[in-house]
Amino acid sequence: MLDRIGVFNLINNNHVFKGIRTCFFIVDPEFRIHYLNYDYLGENNLQCPGDFLKCSNAVASAKEGGCGCHKHCRNCNFRSLVESCFETNERTSGKASLMLATGQELDLRTTATPISIEGQPYAIILIEDITDQK
Repeated sequence: MLDRIGVFNLINNNHVFKGIRTCFFIVDPEFRIHYLNYDYLGENNLQCPGDFLKCSNAVASAKEGGCGCHKHCRNCNFRSLVESCFETNERTSGKASLMLATGQELDLRTTATPISIEGQPYAIILIEDITDQK
């Protein structure tokens, strides 16, 4: 079983991870990011992917809690992929689109893989921007 320090060391010291041209998060079942690419964010800096990516719905609902709190979040295909990973404890993947606060639409290839850290469920989320591949 991995502990938090072990996960951080694995990510930080692995040249394979450093060569990935993809953004990856490690999130808990509440969708809070604990690790972002090579950084452990710490318990006081937790935010959700929509907050980090500046999803228009997360920004619009910032006073209510941000990502996951807007009425349209229940229809978010990015969130659905991750939730499915936690519900089935299996790898999920697919395409997801986000409208950014800037008005730009972001198309993502998303993969969510369940892992356990210190006996607690988490998911590794890989996202690749495929907007230019349309």
